[in-house]
Amino acid sequence: MYIGSGQATWNGAVPLAKQGLKLAVAEEALFGGMCSNYGCNAKIVLDHPVELARQVEAMQDRGVEGSISLIGQI
Repeated sequence: MYIGSGQATWNGAVPLAKQGLKLAVAEEALFGGMCSNYGCNAKIVLDHPVELARQVEAMQDRGVEGSISLIGQI
């Protein structure tokens, strides 16, 4: 029995099913888990600052002034 249908379940369940074992997967939301449906934490952390910078640039022609810089380490 697997709780959740994310990548860990896929990596565990598929090889066992190929061996002929019967499995069950319980999922309360969208099948496929967080990464497949909403984006992985790493993707969110890396993409969000870039998207924010693009939004700030797009507001420049609407009278919004300012700048944004991305600093730090990932």
